[in-house]
Amino acid sequence: MLSKHATARMQQRAIDTNIVDLLLAHGAHFYSGGSEVYLLDRKTREYMQSHRVVPVNVLEKLRDAYIVVANDGTIVTAGHRHRRFLRDIPGYRENESA
Repeated sequence: MLSKHATARMQQRAIDTNIVDLLLAHGAHFYSGGSEVYLLDRKTREYMQSHRVVPVNVLEKLRDAYIVVANDGTIVTAGHRHRRFLRDIPGYRENESA
């Protein structure tokens, strides 16, 4: 289920429902702020490319896309990453408790 906010952001950011479905089906996920974030990590992109899961042009659209899913399963927002998520920064977890 999509929230009104997610629908608006997907339209503004040219992310269609097929991209969302692929992220949910194949994307890596982690918890952030009480919600799940789905994205394609490098290993998944390489697998999808080598096994031709999706065409290359679709894979390029997926490269930086992410979605945020609430605990009830509602997709809250969608976007394109312009920088790394904090969980991807080496040493972030160690510094978090300090």
